[in-house]
Amino acid sequence: MQEFVLDKNILYLFLLLIVVAMGVQAYLMLRMRNVLQALAMNSDTVVHYVRKIASIDKKSKPNQNILKTCQFCKHRMAYINTAKSPNTQEDFYHKCGLRNINISLNDSCPFFEEDKETFQ
Repeated sequence: MQEFVLDKNILYLFLLLIVVAMGVQAYLMLRMRNVLQALAMNSDTVVHYVRKIASIDKKSKPNQNILKTCQFCKHRMAYINTAKSPNTQEDFYHKCGLRNINISLNDSCPFFEEDKETFQ
């Protein structure tokens, strides 16, 4: 039988291929680790925002006891009462946007709608 003889160049080629394959595997594993870390960070962020939204929903339920006065109504409109004489102080007055009448902030009406911007 013939002896199995390896050429030195073939041996170096096999060693080089093994080293390159291990290098590619190490690179791919590092990339996978980075992707998994990014996913973990994003999931933590999502959990944070979900908890924040859930706590806002819990906080908004007790605010159902808001006074239904024109002060908290979406339809109130504020105007500046500009007097014609320069010595008088400018003043605010309020009108209902639906009924177009002057109102006091303590008034209430059946068209009350809560102003969401007031309690943000």
